[in-house]
Amino acid sequence: MTVLAMLDGLSPLERYAMDVLLDLSRLPRTDRMLDGATPVTAGAAGATGFNVVEGRVVVDRNILAETAALLTLAAERDSPVRDARGRVPANVNLLGATGRELEPVVQRHAVALRRVVAALRGTMPALLAPWPEGARWAVALTHDLDLVRWWGLGYAARSLELLRRGEWRRWMRATGAALGAVGRGPVLGAIERLLEVEAAHGVTSTWFVMAGAPSLRSVLAGDVTYPIESARSILEQIRTRGHEVGLHGSFATAQSDAMLRRERDTLEQAVGRSVRATRQHFLRMEPLATQERAAALGFTVDSTVGYYDRAGFRLGVADLVPLADGSGRALGIGEAPLVWMDRASSKYRGIETPAAWIDEALTSAQVVESVEGLWVGLWHPNLAAPFGFPDAEPAFADLVTRLAAHKPWFATVSQVAAWRGRRRSVRVTGFEAGGRPILTDPEGARADEFLEARAA
Repeated sequence: MTVLAMLDGLSPLERYAMDVLLDLSRLPRTDRMLDGATPVTAGAAGATGFNVVEGRVVVDRNILAETAALLTLAAERDSPVRDARGRVPANVNLLGATGRELEPVVQRHAVALRRVVAALRGTMPALLAPWPEGARWAVALTHDLDLVRWWGLGYAARSLELLRRGEWRRWMRATGAALGAVGRGPVLGAIERLLEVEAAHGVTSTWFVMAGAPSLRSVLAGDVTYPIESARSILEQIRTRGHEVGLHGSFATAQSDAMLRRERDTLEQAVGRSVRATRQHFLRMEPLATQERAAALGFTVDSTVGYYDRAGFRLGVADLVPLADGSGRALGIGEAPLVWMDRASSKYRGIETPAAWIDEALTSAQVVESVEGLWVGLWHPNLAAPFGFPDAEPAFADLVTRLAAHKPWFATVSQVAAWRGRRRSVRVTGFEAGGRPILTDPEGARADEFLEARAA
């Protein structure tokens, strides 16, 4: 059994919302009417949001409108409100404003759609696999390389933060570690230990690296803090272990095509390969406009959209989704939304206990697992004792161990984007004698690997 989307009469924005809902539902789709196909269309469906009319499943237009508003950051695109870093605050976001940031609203609509189709057919249909290798959910661990040279400045800034909060004991421990690290290359050492933790669990992660030209002004502003040349040994460690390198765009790249291109080219020259993933420094962006600029330069996945001061689902979805503008026009880039980051707790809410950060991370991960989605987490590699973060490194090891215990598919953001893009493109073109769907890709080749194993 399969579904056929009936899109006549829908606006481009409604078509976009319907496409995302069907993709997230994992219902196999067909582009032509087949025997046994269930038509899905839009209309008025009442309080439940979904209805069955004459053998068709009707999705209420209000569901499509809410889905589109969340996915296109409607409340934020034209908002003049910015924080001191030039970012749109969480309370402007549709979910953040109402305390629903941990609700994957769009995915829950997709699950409801799937259940209505199953109820109409009297059985749950064959579904597309949620993730490769039999995994039921996915994890993309990411790292923003914000500190390489002049690490003492990072320690000094963190010391002031600790002293302002009265964290005298933590400050004394950090100061002792910093003094002991002088002359020992603490940045590379911390990164090597982090990589060892990931290697022990078979984790491949994404590292977002700066490639702008530092100046005294940029360093003091917390923008570009090191020249790319100083990170060569770090980049070598990342590459030889099979991890991905993405661009960590400077503040200027949020509005400047030329600066984004320049930094992309610099990073590609340094790593000797194409760079296709990006995340803006401090999550500073012009909502969707920054992502559109990245797409025009050949980036295929962005991972900037997330809350900087809390965990949650800023797009209402915990999965890789294609982006579109406010009219429904495809931007040509996927978004791997950031769900959780370490400094949201310590920097913005003053929670200094690393174990508490991990509890928040795992709470959001449990929600993602429940909807078979993608959890994107950010751990800064400078969270180590010499830089003012005693107990942080064991907390990271604990986080990875506990995530791995739930058997996700660990992947880089580009691997996630590639796999989800291929799954999104497959269609049912017929059925085998036993009723098993025949899946094909856009070139007409069989794509059976995207059918859920339990239905294969």
